Amino acid sequence: SDRSSGGGSGGGGDGESAAATDGRLLRVSCTGHPGQDRAVVADHHLPRLFVGRGSWWSRRRTVPFAMAVAVSADGGGDGVGAGGGGGGGDVRMLLGVRHTAYFEVSVDDVAGGGGADDGAWGGWRDSCIAVGLASKRFPLRGRMPGWDSHSYAYHSDDGKSFHANGIGAPYGPPFGRGDTVGCGIDYTRAAHTHTSTGAVFFTRNGHFLGFAFNDVPMWERWYPCVGLDSPTPVTVNFGATPFKFDVRAFEACALLGHATRVGERP
Repeated sequence: SDRSSGGGSGGGGDGESAAATDGRLLRVSCTGHPGQDRAVVADHHLPRLFVGRGSWWSRRRTVPFAMAVAVSADGGGDGVGAGGGGGGGDVRMLLGVRHTAYFEVSVDDVAGGGGADDGAWGGWRDSCIAVGLASKRFPLRGRMPGWDSHSYAYHSDDGKSFHANGIGAPYGPPFGRGDTVGCGIDYTRAAHTHTSTGAVFFTRNGHFLGFAFNDVPMWERWYPCVGLDSPTPVTVNFGATPFKFDVRAFEACALLGHATRVGERP
């Protein structure tokens, strides 16, 4: 499969997919034909989590990840990776723990998939984009994310969530051109349940859609994944530009236990 320096892995050769990177932005388009499901995954997996009690395993307790938060010398400022507060003062970096891993996928609002014949696709109604997570055991050709036990996904054509089957479960609204869909893992579930499991949620245009999956094993290596059976290009944002979804506000609610089950909203 094709590899890209921006964190993406292509779903096969033969000119069926193409990827272009700009920092942490990954633009993906499909150049094949309808019905040939393929997917791209990030080169790096999301943070893993181990939680144990009463044995040597407990010594492997980890936090998901930490990131630098810039704070101005006068105590003002807010934001991640950028100073605030003004005043021209010195900026000092604080280390803050994050409890959510998250990325967003924006669907172009125009057709044109890098050479794909839009007419051959029969219109947007017959195509599908899947956003979610996959392990290394998920095949990148011939299967959409969520159709097996090695992936979780939210599909554009019917708005269903999929894991380990091709039928899916009712979840959210369908999405399409011009929409931005986010996928995240809430690690605070481990604190509430004392297990090494997390909850997967999705967003649409900055709005939280609820938890789609609970009890997702966080010791597994989960990679951001996009499935494509559509001529419309998508852009994957790992944080190079601001997200439409307010991740910080979500984390504050999740830490208080306001949203811990499938379908609940903070």
